[in-house]
Amino acid sequence: MLGSNFFVIGGIADMNSEPSDPLETFDSFFNDNKYFTSVELGWTGSQEQIYTNNVHLTLWHADESAVQGTDDGWGVNFSASRLYGNWLPFLRAGYSEDAGTLFEKSVSTGVGYLGLGGASNTLGIATNWGDVDDVDDQWMSEVYYLWAIVPQLELTFNYQWIANPALNTAEDDISVAGIRVRLTL
Repeated sequence: MLGSNFFVIGGIADMNSEPSDPLETFDSFFNDNKYFTSVELGWTGSQEQIYTNNVHLTLWHADESAVQGTDDGWGVNFSASRLYGNWLPFLRAGYSEDAGTLFEKSVSTGVGYLGLGGASNTLGIATNWGDVDDVDDQWMSEVYYLWAIVPQLELTFNYQWIANPALNTAEDDISVAGIRVRLTL
C-alpha cells in the first residue's frame, strides 16, 4: 500500500518454467533470463475494500519463449469495480501486442449480486468481446452462481455461450456448462 488508498504490485515469472521439473525451472530463471514482468498501480477506497472497490492499471511485458513458442510482447490492462449495497459491477479492458496472446483487444463487463441465498453466495452475469487476429470477433456471455456451502467449501455452477469461438472456428457458437469445486484447508 502506498498510503491508505493507492497500491502497487509487481511481479516476475520465468517464461521457460517447467512445472514438472522445479529444479530445472530454478536454473532457467537465473540462466535463461526470459521473464514475464508486470507492474500494477491502483486505487482503492481502503485496504479492507481492495477486492470490491478498486481501479487499477497493469502494464506487462513477456520475453520470447522457445518453450512456449511465443514472441516477445507487451500489454496493458484496466480494471474497475465498485460495491453498491449487494451489487458489484465491474469493467475490464485490455490490449496486447504479440507474446502469443489470443486476443489483441478485449473488453468485459458484468455484475455480481452478493448474498443471494446466503451471506457468501454470489449470482453473476458477464459478457466479453475479444478481437482475434484473422477470424471474426469472439463474443462470450456467462451466468454463474457461487454457493458457499461452508467457509472451506464452494461450488460454482456456470453456463457460457460463445459466439465465433476463436479456438473452434468450425462452429458459429458453442455452449459450455460447468461446475467448479473449491476446497480450502
